[in-house]
Amino acid sequence: MGKRRADSGPPGEHPPAPAFRSVLPSASKSQERRKKKATVEVTSVKTDQSGKLRAQSGTVKPSKRAEMSRISDAGPSGSVPQPAGEGVELENVPGGDDEKPKRKSTKSSVKLTEWLPERDTFLDELLRHDGKISDKMLGQCSDCKTPIPPTAAAYRCQDCFDGLQFCCSGCARAMHLNAPFHRLQKWSESHLVRASTRDLGITFQLGHDGGSHCSKTTDKKTLLVIHTAGVFKIYTQYCDCEKNRGKPRYIQLLRSRLFPSSLDRTRTVFTFEVLDMFQELNTQGKTTVYDYYHTLLRQTDFLQLEEQASQLNNLHRAIRLWRHLHALKRAGRGHDPAGPSATSPGELVVECPACPHPGKNLPDDWRNATTLAFLYTIFLAVDANFKLKCKERGFVDYELGSGWGVFVNEYLYQLFLKDHYDEPEINTCDSEHDAVLRAAIRCTPGYAVTGAGLVICSRHCLVRPNGAGDLQRGERYCNMDYIVFSALVGLSLMCIVLTYDIACQWSCKYRSRMEKLLEALHLPDGVAMDVAIPSWHINRHGQSCQDNFHVGYLKGVGRLCGDEVEQTWWGTNPLGTSVREMTPAARHETLNVHWNAHNSQKINLLQAVEMEALQLKNFEEYNTRFENNRELVDEWTANVTVYENDPENNPNPYVEVENTSV
Repeated sequence: MGKRRADSGPPGEHPPAPAFRSVLPSASKSQERRKKKATVEVTSVKTDQSGKLRAQSGTVKPSKRAEMSRISDAGPSGSVPQPAGEGVELENVPGGDDEKPKRKSTKSSVKLTEWLPERDTFLDELLRHDGKISDKMLGQCSDCKTPIPPTAAAYRCQDCFDGLQFCCSGCARAMHLNAPFHRLQKWSESHLVRASTRDLGITFQLGHDGGSHCSKTTDKKTLLVIHTAGVFKIYTQYCDCEKNRGKPRYIQLLRSRLFPSSLDRTRTVFTFEVLDMFQELNTQGKTTVYDYYHTLLRQTDFLQLEEQASQLNNLHRAIRLWRHLHALKRAGRGHDPAGPSATSPGELVVECPACPHPGKNLPDDWRNATTLAFLYTIFLAVDANFKLKCKERGFVDYELGSGWGVFVNEYLYQLFLKDHYDEPEINTCDSEHDAVLRAAIRCTPGYAVTGAGLVICSRHCLVRPNGAGDLQRGERYCNMDYIVFSALVGLSLMCIVLTYDIACQWSCKYRSRMEKLLEALHLPDGVAMDVAIPSWHINRHGQSCQDNFHVGYLKGVGRLCGDEVEQTWWGTNPLGTSVREMTPAARHETLNVHWNAHNSQKINLLQAVEMEALQLKNFEEYNTRFENNRELVDEWTANVTVYENDPENNPNPYVEVENTSV
């Protein structure tokens, strides 16, 4: 037999399980040496004029954040305090006399160990919700105080605040006349069973904007309602009064915040809340309709023992309609006398408020600007993504508002591609970029769409209206040309800066290719376009591209990266596994919603004002470093100005000159 550890207790008994501790195991010799090198040697610590503690002598070579905390908390004698109790992070103590020391934060592991002694209590309280609490509570109505006979049903509600209290059927009915989606329970001899308002005989009246009285009603009907709390069957009556006679029944449902699954003989409805909840979960957590629907089913019947026809297709259709209606509502189309049918291309997209828009946020004389002309320049970034595929299944579907959102009008787009799909792709760049080399071969069998092209404003990272389109085989010029110039429709600015990872190739004869597009997509006369390669991609190109297409060499770009379009893929790449299974129309509508949500979340004017002040402060502090060498600054400025005015005939001041004298 093996030897028993000296601290393992008597034979047959197991030692208590050790608690998890936020300490490291014993350090090895190499760890001890590293720890010794990082030791802080302090002979004295004093408070300077700013109130901060400073070491007067010795060396400070901390290797960990904890070491810096120990130095900050050193006493006036210079001694370094011992580490605090396990799990407590030390905070730096402010130096001012009037300032209070910061509160020490407790680690999550400590909070868990503090909770362990209360585990039994928490479990008992959870179990208490599943029982009758006491015979006294079960035998008397908590509302009217009358006794409840053993043969009568006692009800309680999981959604009411006094959910543990039992009441008689009459009081339960009175309390839920306007609460059709509360989860009721009733006591059945030895346990609780699920109940509904139908068990209480409640019928909900429609057609009177919440009013319960109607002089002329239809027969009572059962309505299947899908709500955030689960699936409910309720009794309803339609209003047949004079004011509602002859009107479609679905109007009464909508006025009761119920979205019908069909227009005629509606038997299933979805609450506005359940549709809103899916919108938030889908845009934030990428939850699919399938997962959402089955989660709702399990809230009511976890084991799904009751047979019920699937409402998944009805829910999917209702969500598409709900999204489309809210996009129209957000764009103000409901207040236009012309109605939704008069919606312009791209009008349903949340517009970037910081980009220049003549007649909205620009001065009247903006066309006369010279030195500040870059303020009235729009900066765009272009890229393609090959994770947003779509399978070829031959489904026939209808797209709601084609061309009104981020995607271009599909019919006109396909009409153009039909005549230019087989045009050759020319590559003269020595970088051998995949976007050009694989343009003719990058396709996946069984897929109708292999990816998507996208255009955003790179200054603010908002997706452009009509700035997206499907790709069938790589980043072909015909696809990207149509997408890029569709995103530029309606611009009345004088200068455009466009960044693209293969700008060195795309910019070749782009004007002549533009002439092949629809006339509505042509750039107006007098509009100048500068094309550059983003700073992330420029190093993969040859020296010629680096000298002539670097985005940092353009006038007025500042610290623009040019590859901000990559950030938008972070939010849509998780959708790849779901959108590839959708119909083309549903896929467009889903991506339109997510890009619109992306635009809405990007608009943070308060943060923009704060960052403007911070960046201005940083620039002024940096600029003061050169106050003693103004001649060099003036020389740099002159070289850059000469180059920007005529970059083709003047040397590039950003290019490092090779030393050939060696």
